Amino acid sequence: MTPDPTASLAHSIAALSGPNRAEAIQQLGASGDSQAVPTLIADNLTCGEYIMQVEACRLLGALGAPRTIPALIRARDTGHAQLHDAAIAALSVLGWTP
Repeated sequence: MTPDPTASLAHSIAALSGPNRAEAIQQLGASGDSQAVPTLIADNLTCGEYIMQVEACRLLGALGAPRTIPALIRARDTGHAQLHDAAIAALSVLGWTP
C-alpha cells in the first residue's frame, strides 16, 4: 500500500519549525486535499508562531472547506491585526459574512 503523501506531510509538520515548517504548510495547503484541514487548524492556526497562523488562514480559505469557519472566526477575534485580516479574507473566500 502506498503511503498517503498528504497524511505523511501533515504528520511531520508538528516536528518542524521556522522556514521548514512554513514550506511544509504551504505544500500541505497547495495539495488541495481536504485531509489537510485538521492539521492546518490544529497544528498551525492555533500554534504560537504568529506567521504560521496567518499562513494557515490563507490556506484554509484557499482549500474552500466551510468546516473551517469556526476556527477562522476564533482567529479573527484574537486581537492581532494581521491575523484578523487574514481570517477575514479567508472567511470572505468561504462566503461567510458577519
